[in-house]
Amino acid sequence: MKWHDGTPFTAADVVATLDRLSVGNLASYIEAGAGTAVDDLTVTVKLLLADGQFPYQLSIWNPQSLITPADYETGTTLDGRPSGTGPFKLEKYDIATGATFARNDDWWGGKPNLEKVDFVFSDDIATQITGVLGGQADAIVLFAVVGGDALLSNPDVTVESISGAAHRQLWMNTREGTFTDVRVRQAVALGINRQELLDVVLKGRGQMGNDHPVAPSYEFFDSTQPQRERDIEKAKALLEEAGKAGLAVTMHVPKLVEIPQLAELMQTQLKDIGMDVTLNVISTDTFYDSWCKVYDSEVAPAGCDGGEEFGIVDYGNRGTPDVYLVKAYATGEWNSAHYISEPFNAAVAEYQASLDLAGRQAAIKTVQAIATEDVPYIIPYFYDSLIAYKKNVTGIVATGLGHYYLGSAGFTA
Repeated sequence: MKWHDGTPFTAADVVATLDRLSVGNLASYIEAGAGTAVDDLTVTVKLLLADGQFPYQLSIWNPQSLITPADYETGTTLDGRPSGTGPFKLEKYDIATGATFARNDDWWGGKPNLEKVDFVFSDDIATQITGVLGGQADAIVLFAVVGGDALLSNPDVTVESISGAAHRQLWMNTREGTFTDVRVRQAVALGINRQELLDVVLKGRGQMGNDHPVAPSYEFFDSTQPQRERDIEKAKALLEEAGKAGLAVTMHVPKLVEIPQLAELMQTQLKDIGMDVTLNVISTDTFYDSWCKVYDSEVAPAGCDGGEEFGIVDYGNRGTPDVYLVKAYATGEWNSAHYISEPFNAAVAEYQASLDLAGRQAAIKTVQAIATEDVPYIIPYFYDSLIAYKKNVTGIVATGLGHYYLGSAGFTA
């Protein structure tokens, strides 16, 4: 296997990458020097704690932990150092309009069918659909049911539906501000009509959530946990007890797939418990500062400071829930709710240390129960990831995380 510049891919690249990630995306798992090259193709890794799921952190399910060349400098972007090992090489990139990739004839997986691949950037679903149906594009990486009828009903388009753990989190700042009282957070959770959200926003293409990030698709999911149901009167009573009756708050949301429609329906539902929710729908270009502006803050939980107190953020599909449990709950890196719970952290550690299904099931049962009770995040549903491509396109492999693997892609006659 070689990098796009022709140099060999070796264990030295992996060891150097682990060192860089030890103070970044993998700081919860390793420290500098954790990786040792046994030979050119073998690396051993010493973990801070036992973790039976660690290999997932270096897989496609954790895009922030890509293996990069040994001399790569942290902070370098792909266009600044366009060297990978995949079937296509970056040829052109514009942050506003798109990217062009050219075939890598020396790819370790064989010669790709396509000479070039053009990605056109747009966060407007209507533009994306018009592009596919009008012949300007051949595929859409991800789209929502809302606004997607023209694709779902078109006989010339193939739609794949990937069921998994992709979800939306409505975060509430538990450390300071409006939502420090758990009764307020529980009231919001009780004010949500999840079945309506599932039926209207997803048109049934998903599964109901229960305010924890462990999806039913995971083999260790605890299906015995009672489902939180809507209870308007109880929600009103909790707000009254907490001194928050008539609560007015702004919900910050990205203009991304179905999230604006989700926010609008939540806004309407929460009126029934006396809440006055104002929506601030903004471009993904600027939204993530509203979610988590300062990633290296030292205020506990360390990281993810400077964002707003209330909003919806997207989480893509993952092969295990570790990224959600560790980064959004147990540590501060993506913890927009600023949630701290020692019992929760202990249960997550127990889950990670478990090497068999029974051990993971026992730990996850506790994880689910604590998250649902404390409700730092409302997770209304797990949505099916929808991808679409023209009938004459073949060989696309999608992950449900916004990835397309195109090494074997091509066109039929």
